[in-house]
Amino acid sequence: MNMGRWAEGGLLLGLVLLLFCFPGESAQGARQGLLLCRDLLIPALFPFFVLSSLLIETGWAGRLVRPLARWARPLLGVGGAGTTALLLGLIGGYPVGLRTLASLRQRGDCSQAEARRAVLFCNNCGPAFFIGAAGAGVFGSREAGFLLLGANLLAVLVLALGLRLLGGPVPAGRATVETKAVPLAEAFPGCVSSAFTSVLGVCGYVVLFSVLAALAGAKDVAKTTEKRLKRGMKAHGYRFGGFFQTELCGLEAHGFRYSYQVGEVTQATETLVLKRKNTCFTIYYYAREELDLVSRPVYEEMLRSLRLKDAGTTT
Repeated sequence: MNMGRWAEGGLLLGLVLLLFCFPGESAQGARQGLLLCRDLLIPALFPFFVLSSLLIETGWAGRLVRPLARWARPLLGVGGAGTTALLLGLIGGYPVGLRTLASLRQRGDCSQAEARRAVLFCNNCGPAFFIGAAGAGVFGSREAGFLLLGANLLAVLVLALGLRLLGGPVPAGRATVETKAVPLAEAFPGCVSSAFTSVLGVCGYVVLFSVLAALAGAKDVAKTTEKRLKRGMKAHGYRFGGFFQTELCGLEAHGFRYSYQVGEVTQATETLVLKRKNTCFTIYYYAREELDLVSRPVYEEMLRSLRLKDAGTTT
């Protein structure tokens, strides 16, 4: 048995021991993951999964994409299947696009080459996330949400056009999605069952990683962040300034200080990690080294006035 297999076994055994050593944290993480699935994932994903499957099974997906078939292959390099996955992914968000593409591939409407090309740009966040969660929820502005949505659409088009120019169109496949249409009453039970299985799989991953996140403390997150920064900023004269521990919002916070150079300018930087339940908050501080003594008191006053809301956001 090679070293990779031993390392894999050691990692899995270590995770099992963590579950036994920290049953309370594990259970709390699982509860948080289940709440996330109940309040966000299932309401957001399940209806789109059902409707996207019904569009495909009843043949309406092919009818809706047919007017776009003339320019889909010349511009995007994919046929009707890839265009269908792209449109439904943009409307329904992650992972509707990927699931649609997988369904079309299983039905034989999409070639392997087309699936490989389309998978690079059909998996996107939907309008509900950009406008509702990111725009109104994070930035307090629906306009910001529309701006993010527009940037996402532009990025998708640029990526698709770039792949088309660099790699050419994929081998000829079906220009449109032409499959035997199934009556709505006949397709409905199977689509609901398939959508529920898909959502259940997504929720399983969310719960699992919520447990793993709950087992990782703020100190572990800070150390991991420092290692990644060190590897990524070697070319910029990265200098480690040491770890430290402090109290923030009544909770234990861990951080580290470092500096790096951008041209002839040296930046003094601090990263601080605060964890509540299974949610980590990371705070970054940047200042020119010669202005650090002036900027740091302002930064420390901002930390003292920081408050955590019940929803997990900061003020």
